[in-house]
Amino acid sequence: MYAFYVEQVTNPAPRSIYEREFKTLNISFKGPKADTCYKCDVLSMKKRVAKSKDELKSIQDEKTKHQDEADLVYTKKREDKQRAKEDNTIKCYAFDLQQCLPIPYLNTSVVFYKRQLWTFNLTFHETTTGDVTCFMCHEAEGGRGANQIATCIFKQLSSLPQQIKKVILYLDSCGGQNRNSHVSAAMFLTLLQQCPQLGQIYHNFMVSGYSHFECDVDYGMIEKQKKHLQMQILVFHDWYQLVRAIGKKKKFQVVELNHKNFVNYSDLYKSHLKLKQKDSSGNSFKWTELWWLRYRQGFPKNIFLSLH
Repeated sequence: MYAFYVEQVTNPAPRSIYEREFKTLNISFKGPKADTCYKCDVLSMKKRVAKSKDELKSIQDEKTKHQDEADLVYTKKREDKQRAKEDNTIKCYAFDLQQCLPIPYLNTSVVFYKRQLWTFNLTFHETTTGDVTCFMCHEAEGGRGANQIATCIFKQLSSLPQQIKKVILYLDSCGGQNRNSHVSAAMFLTLLQQCPQLGQIYHNFMVSGYSHFECDVDYGMIEKQKKHLQMQILVFHDWYQLVRAIGKKKKFQVVELNHKNFVNYSDLYKSHLKLKQKDSSGNSFKWTELWWLRYRQGFPKNIFLSLH
């Protein structure tokens, strides 16, 4: 926390004073009860039943490596955010899909056993300005698949000003929505062809279990607004209006989508591109294990990737 404090304050106090004053606030920390890392939980259980010191050390080393990888991604993300602040030709986004929003929204316990209509919200958070754009639709108009996610990304990035030359994206590691060939190959390569001013797109994945970022704060604001709102949420349009009302200085922007807006990148991918499981050097890789992807202007059929 002191590192974050130093980043935000012009003349930060020494660490000793910071710690002294922090202790007077009587604040404590505890581990989250939900959304814990699956891999860390599994390794913690393995440690409890380890039969030897060597096995225990091996498990601990694996857990430490996993957490170090997560810290590395967070560090890189902070560096990219700072780079975007200093260079107005760079845009840095975090985006994520919110937990499904039910229609109607009811507190009665009986609703747990009922089939409700869901509203989806894919949120883009621009890290420099704090601008929030929510692409929303209900399940009668669209789903949460790769084509829907790709369409929202395309709409967001294709509307950027001409001065933007580089885009940096951070998202979670969900294979069905984000880390797949439809989004990675078809949509981004199409975007570069239609937006020649974009020189590079950096597509970064958070470590699974450690994908907490700006969008989670935005979703917390939506939940808070929902709890304090007097109006009833009976139709999907009520969710749209609720989200539009969030924000003091800058309101959340809502883009309403319907089935006519979504592009089938699956067909585009199958007709023009070929899925490969080996890189240019002949080394095999899995799409689900990629750390980042790069798309560059002038390389219409090439994707640059990294496994670590």
